[in-house]
Amino acid sequence: MPAQNTQFLNSIPVARYAVERAPTRIQHLMLWSFQGVAGRELLYAQVPQLVASGQVPPCDAVPDRSSVFSQATFGMTYLNTRVRVCHANQDTFRTPITPEAAEYPLMIRQLLYGFSERLDAAPSPANPLALRNYIEPDRIVNLAGGALNFHCLGDAWHRVDANDGRPTMIMSATPALATYELLCRMSGFEPPKVDFMWYDPVRRRMTPVKVTAFNGTPWLVNDRMEGKTNPAAGAQRIYFMVLGDDGSSGPTRGVTGIVPQELLHSMFVKRVVPAAYNIEAGIGDPIAADDVFLGWPVGTAVGSPAAISLLQNFSIAGPCPTITPA
Repeated sequence: MPAQNTQFLNSIPVARYAVERAPTRIQHLMLWSFQGVAGRELLYAQVPQLVASGQVPPCDAVPDRSSVFSQATFGMTYLNTRVRVCHANQDTFRTPITPEAAEYPLMIRQLLYGFSERLDAAPSPANPLALRNYIEPDRIVNLAGGALNFHCLGDAWHRVDANDGRPTMIMSATPALATYELLCRMSGFEPPKVDFMWYDPVRRRMTPVKVTAFNGTPWLVNDRMEGKTNPAAGAQRIYFMVLGDDGSSGPTRGVTGIVPQELLHSMFVKRVVPAAYNIEAGIGDPIAADDVFLGWPVGTAVGSPAAISLLQNFSIAGPCPTITPA
């Protein structure tokens, strides 16, 4: 269906861009790291846990400590969205902004939503974005429907061993974060904060702020996760991650997004084609419109399985009641 009510693009005064009335919090993308990949997949050579060196008396044999290598493969999926722009609308309402230009930033947001939602999706080879594809069973803490508590939060946090056991981001939906903040206050203290940078619309630049943290790790919201709209305990998940991959030989190969190398600095691919029409259905004339496609080849990579852990299946604080005025 073509863009509707395009006459509002000509309203005076008019905003430079269309404004989303109900945006979703995707704060995690403020820290998310991407790396370019030559080809369709990223390959990591991995070794099991190393055996510590031993003490050998002079002139004695040294035990063989050769590593056993394996290969981990991380592929990409293709996210795509489409809008239809009528030629009449595009030609008529071209001041101060055309329908195609108005739709473009909204399409980018749609792709970001699709990416963020799939990070928390069920593990499946069909969805290489899902983080749960890459979390080992011994790095999962399952509360079996019980209440969120500090001990289990600490247990899950400490199951990240990469980066010398220092996760760099915690990600959950808002209800899980709100439950943690309530747990802090019910225990007699305000939720801890750490320094962070946030965009300030007044100053129009990034500004130092404080953000809620656990064990000094910033806790950011991804409200495209299932736990935002599903209050069931089984839908609640909190991810603990080392983000980024510095390419070194040290234990600092964390969670990243992957995109084709040539798209690393311009990840979204836009194509405009004449609107499709169904000749087989007897419609022989083309539609006076353009279909605008925006695509994003993207994947998730986990350099070391020790870089991510999960706390799941816990009860959250109920929502505050809504009081209707008499």
